[in-house]
Parts: sequence; C-alpha cells; structure tokens
Amino acid sequence: MRDLALREPIFRFHWVCIWYVLLDRIDVSPAAGKLFWTNMGRVPSANDGLVMSANLDGSDIGVIIPEGKAHTPKQLVVGHDNEKLYFCDREGMRIYRCGFGGGRR
Repeated sequence: MRDLALREPIFRFHWVCIWYVLLDRIDVSPAAGKLFWTNMGRVPSANDGLVMSANLDGSDIGVIIPEGKAHTPKQLVVGHDNEKLYFCDREGMRIYRCGFGGGRR
C-alpha cells in the first residue's frame, strides 16, 4: 500500500473520501484490481448513502450504488470467489448483495 500513497491518482481518491465525510468501510479485490468503499452520506438522517469503487491506482472512481438506493451503507465485504459485494444498511435495516459493477442484486 505504501506504493499507492506515492502516486498522484490516490490524491483524487483521498479527496472523494473527504467529500463524503462518513466513509465507513473499505475492502479490496486484488484479482479485479479494485478498491470498494461505503459512504454513509453527508447527513446521517438523509437518504444519501452510496457505494463507490476505484482502481487500485486511484483512477476510475465511480459510483456502484447511487444515493437514494441504500440509506446508510456500512460494513462492506468483497466476495472474492463470486465477485459480489455484501453490505448492510443501518437505517434501512437490510443486507445487500450486488456485482462489482452494481448489477445482479
């Protein structure tokens, strides 16, 4: 991970994490070359949580589960064998599963 900290694109990832202040959980899929994380949103009482991803070099930052689809996503775990993401929604009281791209829920 020290190598990642020295590369310029990681600063973009860092900025995204700061903007969504309530970052909760990060997990990595080395095989897919992806980093995944949950954001509880900017205001815990609002339905504005989301799940995001980026390449391991900090590039290709994107939204997997957009705002409004999961209230406060937390506790994300990568299913390495089936390329699925599993996470809980604290206020929504649900457990979610989706593919690395957000589909196949």
